[in-house]
Amino acid sequence: MADPALPPELERDIFELAAVTDKSMISTLTLVSRRVNAWIGPLRNRVRLIEDVDVLDALWVRMEQRPETAAATRFLATTTTPPDSVPRLARTFPNLVDLGLWGAPVSPEDLQALHALTHLRRLSLNPCNVLPKDAGAPPALAFAPFARLTHLEIFADVEAWMVPGLAAAFPALTHLSFFDLRFPVLMKAVLHAQKTLRVFVYVYIEDPNDVDPRDPAEVARLLGVDDPRLAVVPLVDFTLDWEVGAWGGWDYWARAEDDISRRVPKKDAAVPPQ
Repeated sequence: MADPALPPELERDIFELAAVTDKSMISTLTLVSRRVNAWIGPLRNRVRLIEDVDVLDALWVRMEQRPETAAATRFLATTTTPPDSVPRLARTFPNLVDLGLWGAPVSPEDLQALHALTHLRRLSLNPCNVLPKDAGAPPALAFAPFARLTHLEIFADVEAWMVPGLAAAFPALTHLSFFDLRFPVLMKAVLHAQKTLRVFVYVYIEDPNDVDPRDPAEVARLLGVDDPRLAVVPLVDFTLDWEVGAWGGWDYWARAEDDISRRVPKKDAAVPPQ
């Protein structure tokens, strides 16, 4: 291939944009040249979605055969979390930025193992087994706090006793979401406890066949949570939304940020009410 006519940085941006826009072209683009393969090849392993235990078992085998490909994985979500799988994921994929643990509730030992992921900024989990139930101040955590984590997504039921533990375990959160959890009193408590929070999202599942879908603004009004940091976002396909976000697309976090920025002056949205 002839020497490029464009600056290398611009050429790389163009190839990466083409790959992300049409991911089916990634393998073809890697054949253009060695330098393009060096840029685009890692994108083949950027996002991993594990939806059953057989896929997870096959993944362990592949990573033993090709461990170098694991370093390129930045986004990983799994609906199955067998015993000891979370620490193994942390050891196998050291460069994760976003981790979705959508299976069984994780343990304090699992969370402690995630501290090996120094790039981790986004986490999705069921926290019911990891937070202390005592009312100590500060709560006695069984794992070190996540001082670098900015985005936390919570699914499964939440209860009032979890609020102090969440604030202690995740002290630097800027974004928090309740996934299909409509608990206005707890939402108010979390907004009060999480001092660094800028975006709090109530995500609810919307039926694509509903001829009269709920208006998010009306859902927000019925919640009765008067806080500029709250955004209400409907979703039809949660997994697809996560994949879109992993590739830099318009996911529910981006929609929530856009909603807040349009409703509230930036300086007000970032400051918790007194």
